[in-house]
Amino acid sequence: MKGKKSNVKINDPRWSKIRRLIAQNEGFTLVELLAVLVILGVLVGIAVPRVSATIQESRKKACEANLQLIERAIERYGMDHINPVTGQPDYSGLTEWSALIPGYFDMKNKKDDKEPLCPVSDNPYKLTPGANPAVSCSHETISNGE
Repeated sequence: MKGKKSNVKINDPRWSKIRRLIAQNEGFTLVELLAVLVILGVLVGIAVPRVSATIQESRKKACEANLQLIERAIERYGMDHINPVTGQPDYSGLTEWSALIPGYFDMKNKKDDKEPLCPVSDNPYKLTPGANPAVSCSHETISNGE
């Protein structure tokens, strides 16, 4: 690009406004910047607890839904295993999770593909075998038939 001159002239009136702004050197003062930072801090202080509370509430609802899903799986297990003498559901074979998974329900949130995990505490749900099996976690309990 030797010998080619730029078409922009320094005395061009379009550049006078830019030169004036640069010459004035106007900017934000330290007080204005601090005020903006304080306002942003207050907004973040309001928003973060609400978001975290919403996340925790959604995890609790997911846990409740999981417990209901497991309860329905226990009921289906009982319907498939009727005692021929009494005509009542026989839960004697329901002693561990492998009796329910994957035949009666399947959850993605499982520990080693064996025990379903609570989304609130990340601990496995507790299956209590017996004539009236129940499933529980740290904050909810559902018993079959109650």
